[in-house]
Amino acid sequence: MLAKTSVKRHRARYGLDPIARQDILEAVVRTAGDEGRTVLFSSHLLDEVSRVCDTVGVICDGRILETLPMQELSDRYTEIICELASDEHKPPVVKGFFGWQNRGREWSVAVDRCVCESDESLNDSLPGTSIRELRPISLERWFAARVSDPHSPITSTIVVPEVVS
Repeated sequence: MLAKTSVKRHRARYGLDPIARQDILEAVVRTAGDEGRTVLFSSHLLDEVSRVCDTVGVICDGRILETLPMQELSDRYTEIICELASDEHKPPVVKGFFGWQNRGREWSVAVDRCVCESDESLNDSLPGTSIRELRPISLERWFAARVSDPHSPITSTIVVPEVVS
C-alpha cells in the first residue's frame, strides 16, 4: 500500500541544513513504520537513500530499470577496477559487465555476480586484463552504471506491483 500523503516537492529539503534534513527523514521513516505504510522516496541524494530505504530502484527515461533490496546490492554486484590489455579506448562487451567508466589507463565496471559468480570467472571474462581491485559496489556507482547502460539485459529481482490511483 502506498502512503496517501505525499510530499509534492522533495527539493524543498535541499535548502535545509543537514540536521533538519535528517530529522525530517527520520520522522517520515518512523511514521511509515509505525503505521505500516510504504513510502516511495525519489531522490538523487544517494547517501540519504542508502540510510533510509529497504529497497532501491533506478528509473531512466520513465522506465524502471531494476529494483532490489539494499542488503542484496553488494551481494549481487561488484565493482572492478582494471587496466585493459592495450590502449583501447573502448571497453570489451562482456555479459554481466555494465557501466564502464574510463579513468585514464584504469577502467571501472559494475559486474553482476549472478553472471560471473567466482573471481576466476571474472578473470576469464577479461583475458589479458589486469584486475587491480574488486570491491563491493556502492549505491552511487550502481546507479551511475545502470543509468549509463540502460539497455543492459539485467532484470529486476523484485516484481513491482501496478499502482492504481
